[in-house]
Amino acid sequence: MIISNSGTTLSENNKQQFKSAVLDFHRSGRGLFIYGDNDPFHLQANWVLPDIVETTIAGCTDGQRVLSYGKANTPGEFDADHLIFSGINYLYEGHTICYPQSDGKLTHLATSSDGKPCISFMDSTPQHGRVILDNGFTKLYMQWDSAGQSRYVVNGTVYLVDIERRFGGSEKQLTNKK
Repeated sequence: MIISNSGTTLSENNKQQFKSAVLDFHRSGRGLFIYGDNDPFHLQANWVLPDIVETTIAGCTDGQRVLSYGKANTPGEFDADHLIFSGINYLYEGHTICYPQSDGKLTHLATSSDGKPCISFMDSTPQHGRVILDNGFTKLYMQWDSAGQSRYVVNGTVYLVDIERRFGGSEKQLTNKK
């Protein structure tokens, strides 16, 4: 997990070492859960996002609403069919939210109440692991005990393990096994 902030005391050399370590980890097939938030709280995410998903995050919109299951591109809803939302009916979008500057390699899973993508992902390939990009990290400490937050973090973390690729089954086969 990368939970961004607004500043750093890292030298340029250390910043490059951080970026290199994250990219090597990702290219080894491991998943990344990347969190950003309103300007300027997305510094570290933007160090790695251009190389991974070909976009950056920016902006500051008010959130403070609860998303419900439905369609990924409908304001105030998340993709009810995606594995990371299994067992979740509602999800707090975050107090403040940023958004991707372009789609890049991302597929959007949730749209904030203001109509901008707020949770996106990129699936794995033989060259890299999965990525979840969440644009409202305030959900990690505001409204934690409500609206599906803990389940979302657990589901997302398990999704990033990419069990079906590692063990040769398809996502559909694994979810239908008893």
